Amino acid sequence: MNPVETDPRVSCPIVCDEELGATGFFYRTGEQTYLVTARHNILPTNMSDLRSGNTPHALENSFRPKVDIYLRKSGKSELRTVDIRSTDGVKSSSSIDIVAIPIDFDPQTFDYVVWSAGDVITPGSGASTLEVFGFPRRCFQTQASQYDTDLFRDMELRPSSFTLANPDTSFGNSTDLADIGYDENIDTDLSEYAGYSGAPILGEGLVGVFSNGLSHSNEVTAAAGFQPMIYWPAVHISALLTH
Repeated sequence: MNPVETDPRVSCPIVCDEELGATGFFYRTGEQTYLVTARHNILPTNMSDLRSGNTPHALENSFRPKVDIYLRKSGKSELRTVDIRSTDGVKSSSSIDIVAIPIDFDPQTFDYVVWSAGDVITPGSGASTLEVFGFPRRCFQTQASQYDTDLFRDMELRPSSFTLANPDTSFGNSTDLADIGYDENIDTDLSEYAGYSGAPILGEGLVGVFSNGLSHSNEVTAAAGFQPMIYWPAVHISALLTH
């Protein structure tokens, strides 16, 4: 996991209910732009409801309705806040770990990429490796005893990235609507992936939404020497927004 030298503006740091640092990105359909992130960052998400097959993973189960979005501009970050309790048109499903929240500002004003259905590709097409661009939990660590938005606006919240191999096999696991990639750096502690939840996974286009790292799901993955990751193909975003 390496900090990028130049921020590609494909994702942004978010803080959910003043306690959970995570990652989001922007997606537009028609005239509406959404902040997309992992559902479990914001809404109670039960693993038993998710259509992720028999992949053994654990998710947060908390309600964090207020989301602070940090947008980098001119050396500092500008803050935009959205609260799903007072926002119409929030899109989510208990069966997939994705939530899309309508926003009332234009991310392109801050030079952020805004994805759309035409940018989405399926995991089985294109590149054999995928890139994850997000904000690991260490980005949000400060010496302050309490969450301070002024402090965060002054911080250089720089994204990091890591590479996922994009296999053609699920390694013996049924993943249903989800998918699996793997990080060949098997020594990375699972906690280091936490802030990446909700990050875009990129190949020749937008491939998916990062959910979380898995414990070694079976003896095949353990013997192969890689860290399996679960993500949700981006094709689910369009389906979510049209229902």
